[in-house]
Amino acid sequence: MNTRSDENAVSPVIGTVLMVAVTVIIGAMIGAYVFGLTTNVQKPRQIGVLHVSQSNNDIIINYHGGPDSDALAWFRITAPDGTLYYSTANSLTSDFDERAAPDLGASFVLVNNATPQNDRVIVVGHFIDGDEQIIYDAWL
Repeated sequence: MNTRSDENAVSPVIGTVLMVAVTVIIGAMIGAYVFGLTTNVQKPRQIGVLHVSQSNNDIIINYHGGPDSDALAWFRITAPDGTLYYSTANSLTSDFDERAAPDLGASFVLVNNATPQNDRVIVVGHFIDGDEQIIYDAWL
């Protein structure tokens, strides 16, 4: 039984495949840069809603500021029952038109919103440049 051991063509084929792959990757990187896909990437804002707790039937949210607190326009808080609340200087309102930036150290109380089960609270920060970011999303 004769077996032919001719491996002369293996190296050029692998080299060609690698060159095509590198060309495609470089083309994709240049295309992403040219079409602006890399320019809209934003760094996350740093806002501290450091303490969310449950006290009897109430949920208490403490606002502690952060490096980007000057850019914060207002919070939107989604209560466990789905009700939307907006921050004012040191309280909450359900009126969208009365929203305002919270004072540093303000405590917000969702009265009678806590249940014996796990309660989900979502806090979204809205910033003066129109951006928004989830600041807190957890189950109590």
